[in-house]
Amino acid sequence: MAKPDYAALLASIAQKDQEIKTLTQEITTLDAEIATLESEINDPTKSISEKNAKTVEKNAKVATKTTKTATKSTKEEEKTTDTAACYNFPEPITKAEENLFNYVSEDYIADNPGTTTSYVGKYYGEDGALQ
Repeated sequence: MAKPDYAALLASIAQKDQEIKTLTQEITTLDAEIATLESEINDPTKSISEKNAKTVEKNAKVATKTTKTATKSTKEEEKTTDTAACYNFPEPITKAEENLFNYVSEDYIADNPGTTTSYVGKYYGEDGALQ
């Protein structure tokens, strides 16, 4: 089994996450618009032709919402699949690949010289002497 391209998978997950957020916002907006149209359709002061026009508009928004909901569901499934693939290690990973998953790069952190504890600005050795 070939090792996955972890950087590409992580980028894909981030992209899908953004797409899911955008779709969620669009669906919420459509929900509000559909509710407004329903109230206009049920308004007794509106004529039949106005109500029919609003019904057609509402049906188009419901169809759009259904499509966006299905797309969102597909994106969520793809994100779950990519996340699972990201944590499948068929062979040992390199330091560069390991750093993709770290909070900070290992090169960023350096051990304090000759110590097991450290204090901001000062380093104390095993014997307690200031280094």
